[in-house]
Formats: sequence, C-alpha cells, structure tokens
Amino acid sequence: MHILLFIVSILVAYKWGDWKNWEKYYPTILYFGFFDLICRSVYHDMPLWIHKCTIGIQIPNTIISLAWIFIIYPSTVLIYLYRFPKGLKNQVLYILQWVLSYTAIEWVLHLTKAIEYHNNWTIFSSLIFNCGMFTILWMHHQRRRTAWIMTFLMFLIFIQFYKIPLSLIK
Repeated sequence: MHILLFIVSILVAYKWGDWKNWEKYYPTILYFGFFDLICRSVYHDMPLWIHKCTIGIQIPNTIISLAWIFIIYPSTVLIYLYRFPKGLKNQVLYILQWVLSYTAIEWVLHLTKAIEYHNNWTIFSSLIFNCGMFTILWMHHQRRRTAWIMTFLMFLIFIQFYKIPLSLIK
C-alpha cells in the first residue's frame, strides 16, 4: 500500500506541484522531515504508530518512514504551499481539505493494516494532529519563528497527553 502511495505522490506532485520554484519551499520540506525525525526519536521506545509493509515482503518501519520523509512530505509541500489560496475563508477550507485527505489516506492505510496504532493513538488523534500540522506548515512558510514556537508547544502537549516519560526520551 505504501509503495502505491509513493508512486501516486510522485505523479501528483509532478502534475500539480511547483517544481520550478522548489527552492522556495525547501526550508518547509526540511522542517517537515526534521519534525518527523524528532518525533520518531522521542517516541522510539513508545511509538504511537508503526508503518507496515503489506505486500508480503518485510520492509522495516524505519525504511517506510524515511520514504515518507523523502517522497510524501516533499510532494505534499510542493503542492500544498504552491496552491495555498488567499482569503481567510478559502484558507480554512483549503487546510480542512488537506486535513481530511491525509486523514482519509491514513484510515485506508489502517484498514489495510499498513499502519498500526499504539499507545492510545487513534484516527481521531491523527485528525487533530493533521489540523495542527497543516496549519503549522503554512505558518512555517510565512513566519518560521512563530511556527517553531507553535511546534515546540504542540510537542510538549503531545508528550504530556500521551504520557511519554522523560526517561524514554533519548
């Protein structure tokens, strides 16, 4: 399932992404991947979700996660930021569209056992997380310092809510 998603992601980004100006989005692409790596490091001993390969061969979660960082996230940013609308109402609707799309894709991955939830994580957790993530991605593109502050606050909330003991943080 993940491999199909990687292929579709590349094709969709090729068609609708802003490849000519990729340098403009590069800091946000790096931010997206960096944040994911930090979360995976902090939650390493107590993961909230694990990616699984469902095509009969064993591909480690780490490899699938890295493919997300190098394929899905850049594709997402190249489309999402390039097509971000003007006007608050349109922006809210646009963010909501991305949140629902990402959550729906994750739901399909969960139904096909391509992603497993652990430690009280649910699809509702992903929905809430996606709301923050897509808002902060736009914020990072516009006001990086504010986005980092919001990221840090969101990170602290998640550590508290999901009861990650500080002793597990490596």
